[in-house]
Amino acid sequence: MKRSMVALFFFSVLSLFSFVSHADAVLHIFTWEDYLDPEVVAEFEKTHHIKLKFSYFQNEEKRDRVMATRNGQGFDLILMDGLTAEAYIKLGWAAPLSENEVPNLKFNNDLWRSHQPALVGYVAPYAWGTQGVAYRSDLVRPISRFMQLFRPADELKGKIVMTPQATEMLPIALQTLGYDMYDESPQALTLAAELISAQKPHVLTYRSLKTNGESLLVTGEAVAAVAYSGDALMLKQFNPNIEYRLPEEGGIVWFDYFIVSRYASDPEAAYTFLNFISEPRNAARNCEFTYSATYNEEALKILPEELLANQTVFPAINPRMGTHKAPSTLYKRRMMSIWHNLGFEQILQ
Repeated sequence: MKRSMVALFFFSVLSLFSFVSHADAVLHIFTWEDYLDPEVVAEFEKTHHIKLKFSYFQNEEKRDRVMATRNGQGFDLILMDGLTAEAYIKLGWAAPLSENEVPNLKFNNDLWRSHQPALVGYVAPYAWGTQGVAYRSDLVRPISRFMQLFRPADELKGKIVMTPQATEMLPIALQTLGYDMYDESPQALTLAAELISAQKPHVLTYRSLKTNGESLLVTGEAVAAVAYSGDALMLKQFNPNIEYRLPEEGGIVWFDYFIVSRYASDPEAAYTFLNFISEPRNAARNCEFTYSATYNEEALKILPEELLANQTVFPAINPRMGTHKAPSTLYKRRMMSIWHNLGFEQILQ
């Protein structure tokens, strides 16, 4: 009897200690703003007694500069685009990740693997979508091509928002001109640089669009922008005149993932979070909140038919669409040389 009581005492103390430790857990997540359903976040914190602390980046290049100054440390989970996830893996900043740690990854389809096989074993697929053109249908004529932004009609001049990232701008310019997005030939890169340079006087700003009522597209200060599909649909809730189109040149398909930092303070808590948002019900909720497509096959079965039929959220991928990839060293050198010669370092400070 005494031994039983002693065992019960130690079990109770251990359980209390475990609860307190778990309740005190904090996950630091580096991501886009408005990229997780707040109700999903609140339910996770309540269910698992783990506090989520978010830091937001304005674009991927600023995220990468922050991570470089910290040598990959400071966050437990990082939202990654497919373009640079491979680089983080090579730098040793991403911890290995599989269904052993996150069983609900089994629900994801193979769409991302077919495009970025080098990421297998390191990422938790989160969302995907496209990058195209958003515009105010009440203020300008329909826009169906990237070239309409690069060589704008008078009604667009001074009211265009472009991406602030060299890693997006140059591939878009190359695609607009009919080249492969990663064409390294001097001729292609020279023409792309000239196209970007000629557009500069007509650009209102180079920045990522806000996804709230203060967005330049919502207020009408801007009438057209390079935009992500999910962002455009979120903005449409604030102004129904905002339209999104995949450009005739093809547009770009993007893939987003979470990685667990190799320096995560609480990897088990990170796995718990990823497993939670990978549950079909929660994957569906995040899809409905962000208007970004989910890889989760079980979530697809419970999403509203109207959302599944929305070709902006779930586009048919075709060969004309480009996909970002890790550029070669030669391409990166030429890209940064073009960026420097065009004076974008000063514009984007």
